Amino acid sequence: MWKKLLALGLVLMAFGVVVGEVTNQANYAIHKYNSAKEKYHRYMELYRKALLNGNNRMADYYKSLAEEYSSEMNLYTTWISMFGAAALAGAASGNPLGLGVSVLALAGLA
Repeated sequence: MWKKLLALGLVLMAFGVVVGEVTNQANYAIHKYNSAKEKYHRYMELYRKALLNGNNRMADYYKSLAEEYSSEMNLYTTWISMFGAAALAGAASGNPLGLGVSVLALAGLA
């Protein structure tokens, strides 16, 4: 009896580690996305100001930086959507374990 409980405990512990890591990765992706979004908006504002001042060289520089952060935002959007798709697939499977993983993953994305 105690061997079954020990095995169950180890399985639940491994499950908890996997779910915890998935939610940590999703939260990290959201944090990085928000950081890139702030930098994108900052450089676009500097780009607009440089254009108004007639400084085309600096405007091009700020625009290139903004485009880099825009591509970084797209990367993290893809990463976040992959975690969301995995969570929804677990929910759609109808398996209680998949449903539990999807609920925890979506809670991490919120």
